[in-house]
Amino acid sequence: MDGLTAPVSFLFTEQDALESERVWTAALHDDYDTDGGVSSLWADNVTWYGPAGVGTASSRDAYQKHWLVPLRAAFSNLTRETDLVVCEGPYCGAHFYLW
Repeated sequence: MDGLTAPVSFLFTEQDALESERVWTAALHDDYDTDGGVSSLWADNVTWYGPAGVGTASSRDAYQKHWLVPLRAAFSNLTRETDLVVCEGPYCGAHFYLW
């Protein structure tokens, strides 16, 4: 982490956001649109904040074990529909539906 509590717009360029969005979109594809494991783009010490009621994973392994594996077990043909991806500097978020 960079020590910031939130994105600070004036510290980043539009190019920073575009590059972050490219990586973020690829990671979402790897995690939700393929049958593989967890995306290689995540750092080993990633902090993943799940949806309400799911919680937080404090590592790449925990994210895979406690989120992706159960999710894939619950849905035999997982489908993702993304309606929003937002990046500011190195920070990104997305809103999408899974079924």
